[in-house]
Amino acid sequence: MLKRPISVVSCIQSGDLRVVPIISIDFSMGNLTFSDDINLHSTNPDRPNDYRDLIKLIASSYANVTNLPIFGFGAKTSKYSSKATGLFPLTRSIRNPFTPNDDETLMKTYTDCL
Repeated sequence: MLKRPISVVSCIQSGDLRVVPIISIDFSMGNLTFSDDINLHSTNPDRPNDYRDLIKLIASSYANVTNLPIFGFGAKTSKYSSKATGLFPLTRSIRNPFTPNDDETLMKTYTDCL
């Protein structure tokens, strides 16, 4: 009798495989403008911010995941740096890139990087 191969979907459904998203945010200059009306990283809570909305959507979709690994790229991580960093954890700790999955902490961590 032939055994049917195990699929990724069946592993996820059975709980044998856990999928955790890795979120990365583009902070590069190509993603910014100098007009607050069209800035994709607006800090004004009354203005649309696609990144803020997407982080909240992903976090709510993975509500069962306690901590989410969130990274940024294309930004200076220090005022003394002359070049943008290729990849950095939003927590600013390479040893622990995980951010607690609650709206307030996620938004504070994101906003602190702006």
